[in-house]
Amino acid sequence: MLKEVVGITKARDLLYSGKALKAEEALEIGLIDEVASSSDDLITRARKYCDQFKNMAIGSVVGIKVSLRDPVRIFAEHNAERDVELISKAIFSKNGQEGMKSILEKRRPVFQ
Repeated sequence: MLKEVVGITKARDLLYSGKALKAEEALEIGLIDEVASSSDDLITRARKYCDQFKNMAIGSVVGIKVSLRDPVRIFAEHNAERDVELISKAIFSKNGQEGMKSILEKRRPVFQ
């Protein structure tokens, strides 16, 4: 799902590098909608955001939520099976075993 939000190039960069994003970077690439300057600001913004829904019919809110999440869930379930297969292959490969062993032995892995 990450690649659908940020694009394949940025998703590849984030996943391969494992780097953490600063809030401003996450905002810039579309992972988040706003950045709060403090915890108080975060609470204020969250309350303001939620206030817009308090007069909506609960059925409408639920319907919107379901319609937005269902395609994501179906897509995620389909890709989850593929991801499990790919991760399993990686883990049970010689290099996967070496990687796990090196973590347990607190040393750098020697991949082939």
